[in-house]
Formats: sequence, C-alpha cells, structure tokens
Amino acid sequence: MNYTEKTIFVVDRILVAITISLFIILISLMATQIVLRYVFHAPIRGVIIYSNLLFTWLAYLGCAFVARDNSHLRVEYFIEKFPNKIIIILNAVYKLCPLFVLILLSKHIYKFYEFQRGINVAGVGFPVLYFTYAFVVGFTLIAVYTLIKTDSDIESIFTDNHSKKPNQ
Repeated sequence: MNYTEKTIFVVDRILVAITISLFIILISLMATQIVLRYVFHAPIRGVIIYSNLLFTWLAYLGCAFVARDNSHLRVEYFIEKFPNKIIIILNAVYKLCPLFVLILLSKHIYKFYEFQRGINVAGVGFPVLYFTYAFVVGFTLIAVYTLIKTDSDIESIFTDNHSKKPNQ
C-alpha cells in the first residue's frame, strides 16, 4: 500500500466514523424529541433545525460514499452491448459528470455563499452557511472519489488488458 492509498484509507475511515456518529446523533435527537414532545409535553427548541442540518450532512456524505463505491443506479443493458474499450470510455465520462456539475455550479455556489454570510438560523443561532458547507464538502468528496476511480479507468484505456469487463 503506497502513501496515497494509505491517506485515502485513513480519510475514508475518518469519514465513515463521522457519518456513523452523525447518524447516531440524528436518531438520538429525534427519539429524544419524540419522547419529550409527546410524553412530557416539553419539546426542545431547535431540534428539528439541527436534525435538518444533520440530515443534510448525511445526504451529501452518503453521496460521496456512493461515488466511492460506484454503487449508484444506472442502466447496464445498453452499455454492455458496446465493445470493451467504449465501455471503459463511457464509464470514465459517466464518472466525470459530477465534476462537470461542480464546475458549472461553483460560480453560483460562491454567490450563494456571499448571500448567506452573516445570516443565522432563527431560534438556534448557528449560521445558515452550515448547510452550504455540507454541499461543498459533499461535492468535494464526490470529486475526489470520482478522480481516484476514473484514474484507473483511464489507465486501462491505454493498456492491452481488455479481456474482461471493467468494474462498474
């Protein structure tokens, strides 16, 4: 295992730990809120907003893990009809699509960031930018995982080992 693979492994383990922690916190918050609201008639102020924030972070981190594992939904029927080299090229283009979306959205994300700077969520007081940070971190992780996966696909285009289908 080289230095890059070790770094990716460590970052991956940290992200898994963060994601699991966020999920446990989310479930605990919601369970506590349900018990306090419906049993004791004393809900905690702001739990729904914190739950929305945690869910947003979980959604974008989950998208990054889907990109890492290449386990998103797609139709394989037509792709399998092409020659092997074309399949590899189509997979590389398909995996690079999130990067193109990120590049296209980057100008608008910055404008949105500028608009939200200094605005706090009513009632709880944390910055609205925490939701935007989830988007930026999630898409950055998607980009990193996509580049790592696509690099091996692009290398396989130029090698002579095309005897088996590429990993989808």
